Amino acid sequence: VCFNGNPSGTTCAPATPFCNTFNNFNLLISYSLLPPIFMFILGWMTIRHVRHRQIHRQSSSKNRQLTILLIVQVLCVTFLSLPFSVQRIYLQFTINQMKSSQRIEIENFLGTVATLIILSNTTMSFYMFTLTSQVFRKELKPLLFFSSRRRADVEPTQSTTRTAK
Repeated sequence: VCFNGNPSGTTCAPATPFCNTFNNFNLLISYSLLPPIFMFILGWMTIRHVRHRQIHRQSSSKNRQLTILLIVQVLCVTFLSLPFSVQRIYLQFTINQMKSSQRIEIENFLGTVATLIILSNTTMSFYMFTLTSQVFRKELKPLLFFSSRRRADVEPTQSTTRTAK
């Protein structure tokens, strides 16, 4: 077990220096390097499949937009996940160095910035697709406006019934 949860405190830290090193390099590989590589490979294969399967050749603008979306997505994931991993690897290599309080504060600040950047990774795709793809915006508009048009106003009505005398 590499992590010791501290029941009395709020910290959860690696149990050994080896576990810390393993965790940092595992983070770099499994979160910052492999996802963009797989996204690019599978996305490119999808684009090739779509191009190959088109019976009626449409304009190349949709293919171009799909390629742009793929490239933007891969770059987004890469650039937004890499700073956190690089910061963790840097901390791993400098763990035994004597550091001034100013340097520690700078490293903590950069760690916080890297954490904010990596957290924005999950929402950035939506903004990038909205900015770069006309097809995405065209499909998004009905979804956003459909829900507002479908709302029915419910008003109370009075019911009158006639009774036979």
